[in-house]
Amino acid sequence: MGNLGHKVGFLGVGNMGSAILNGALNKGILGAQDILALDKVQERTSKLKDSGINIAKGIEELVEGSKTIFLCVKPQDSKEVLDTLSKCELGKRLIVSIMAGVSIGTMRRLLGLEVSIVRAMPNTPLLVGEGVTAISYNGHRREEHLPLVKAIFGSLGLVFEVDETLMDPITALSGSGPGFVFKLMEVFWEAGRELGIPEGMAKEMVIQTFLGAARLSKESQMELPQLREMVTSKGGTTEAGLKRFSELNLDRSLKETLKAASSRASAINEELSLKLTQ
Repeated sequence: MGNLGHKVGFLGVGNMGSAILNGALNKGILGAQDILALDKVQERTSKLKDSGINIAKGIEELVEGSKTIFLCVKPQDSKEVLDTLSKCELGKRLIVSIMAGVSIGTMRRLLGLEVSIVRAMPNTPLLVGEGVTAISYNGHRREEHLPLVKAIFGSLGLVFEVDETLMDPITALSGSGPGFVFKLMEVFWEAGRELGIPEGMAKEMVIQTFLGAARLSKESQMELPQLREMVTSKGGTTEAGLKRFSELNLDRSLKETLKAASSRASAINEELSLKLTQ
């Protein structure tokens, strides 16, 4: 794609912002000349400037020079950023927000009801190009800019267009999901050590087992229960382990884990909405 003829702004180039920016660069979706970036940490923007990327002096300059603006700031910085943006002439620009917990409705109340907004929920595996990003654009949006937005997130993994009402459960499933997977991996690692496997070997085995199982489930035509059954021989070790899994009611515990995360996501949305609109 590259050479768009207009700038794409990145407000915030920390871990997630820089991953999105670099993914678009590495896949040729954007060229350095297409990007205008800004971050309150000067060290981050200095590295980008050395790569030929334009650096804005402030939010006003970034807005003026961009047609699509990615908001990649922490929730604690959202009020200051949105307050400043509300004073800018946003016109026909498209705002793409990855700010966790900030709904499209809240942003529109602050920025104006006619502002085009896409809300995105990426997860951390995006940092290695294996992310999941859910995007929602309920209300006004700039249709001509959506293919670019989907291409940018698609350069870093899978993209799902969803109704915003699904954002809280998706936050639990794919947003917080990597944290839950890492916890399971930790437990497997600890169990391996307790069973006498050397620490380094156990860690490598756990990582490769999860990686291999994920790849097999992605590439196989079988459904997940069929893949589990394929490993489970009658009277074998997997069957013994799964029996204990059921006795401990781990299915329910894992489901309750996701429900708790989804409930907390809803509460955070409400808390931020009150905070930002006061």
